[in-house]
Amino acid sequence: QMSLTARLAVRLAQMQDQIPEEDVAADQLFEKLSSLGGDLYFPAWANEADAYLTPFRREAELTVLTQENFSATLGLDMTKREEQIQFWHQGRAEYEWIFENYEGYEQFDELERFITLHTFMTQHLTHITHVVVGIDGIRRDSEFPVYFVGLAPNGDIMGFETVTIWT
Repeated sequence: QMSLTARLAVRLAQMQDQIPEEDVAADQLFEKLSSLGGDLYFPAWANEADAYLTPFRREAELTVLTQENFSATLGLDMTKREEQIQFWHQGRAEYEWIFENYEGYEQFDELERFITLHTFMTQHLTHITHVVVGIDGIRRDSEFPVYFVGLAPNGDIMGFETVTIWT
């Protein structure tokens, strides 16, 4: 029979063996997201900005994505209007209009890239959400942070960030 110290050492080794698998899977998922969407031009959020998607990831260990835990994970101060969430569109029906913004856009390969990215996100992330931070008319500049994110299986928030400009 093993001593308590030996049993604890074995359990610690087992736990350490499990952690890298989750981290590796999350890292691989983020790398794939980055390769699919990094530098993708996105006219839906780039009203007056030539904005591109930038890969985004925050370690979070969440099981559900809400405005409250999203804000807390990003360190947003909800008492400041410029850090409050203006739009929270969760679920495909809430943000499907994004696809329509490519209509009339001359580079249809961007639409194809976005559809490929979106398909990958819906297959590998849950709680996919379109978020715009900052109450209109409050910010000193006209740039508003925008996120298109979901939850990875390990609970990290992953996806993309960009900006929109409203004047």
